[in-house]
Amino acid sequence: MLNFGYKVRETKLETSIKEGENMNTEKTIFDYDKLRGRIKEYFKTEGKFSEELGISSVQLSNLLNNKAVWDQLLINKACMLLKILSIEIPVYFFTEKV
Repeated sequence: MLNFGYKVRETKLETSIKEGENMNTEKTIFDYDKLRGRIKEYFKTEGKFSEELGISSVQLSNLLNNKAVWDQLLINKACMLLKILSIEIPVYFFTEKV
């Protein structure tokens, strides 16, 4: 980048990234109540859903209780199993708990 002799000031974000700081120190807690309802509607139990999803019931419990983080592949598979449209994903997976 050319600066023509001018001193370029770094933003706080750029400085933090260079220093390895994590700007988001608070953990976001998501509300999975609507997802739990959909699981019960389609599979009756979380155990049956976890089997179809290919994970243990403990892993599913951790995901639904914000002790683990959903990855893209699991969200995609869960949406296929629960017939959740892509436009509905934020409602089921990214609603923050108040």
